[in-house]
Amino acid sequence: MSEHDRATLAALISALPPESRGELVRMYRRSLTNHLDLIGLRPCTNNEALVVALHGLAGSAAMMQDQELSKAARSMESDLREGRVDPAWRRWPTIQALAQRTLAQLDSIEAAGA
Repeated sequence: MSEHDRATLAALISALPPESRGELVRMYRRSLTNHLDLIGLRPCTNNEALVVALHGLAGSAAMMQDQELSKAARSMESDLREGRVDPAWRRWPTIQALAQRTLAQLDSIEAAGA
């Protein structure tokens, strides 16, 4: 998550009523981890299921202003839709790293009392 994305996410969360902030962070965390788990099961999953999971990951990230993660997930999704399986999976480590940075940012937000 870039500095700009972090600032945008923080602004988005701070604009919510205090009682809703923690729930939004928890919902995004659940969404991220669920999609990552589905994508990580690639040997057990067909490409269409992976495309759906990547589409969901990209959409969730975009809604939370996590543009780097959204873009990376959309690129992998596009590769799979076009049948470029090997290039798609070369993107996976980047997506994992971006997601881990986002999860760490969510930890910071929760620790700050979101």
